[in-house]
Amino acid sequence: MVSDAGQLESWVVESIKNNPQAVADFRAGKQQAVGFLIGQVQRLAEGKADISIVRKLIENCLKIGN
Repeated sequence: MVSDAGQLESWVVESIKNNPQAVADFRAGKQQAVGFLIGQVQRLAEGKADISIVRKLIENCLKIGN
């Protein structure tokens, strides 16, 4: 299980950059977009990312406009 915040954040940022439609969906109020982005991070992490940390990182990044 990967719980290193720096590594997780780099995967989160990459997933957000590579999936602008999911970001737009989230900003339009579609909470399931977070689940999609978590899946993208898990793909990059080969299924080893700590989902609770990833969810928080994604939500924080999207709320502050990254």
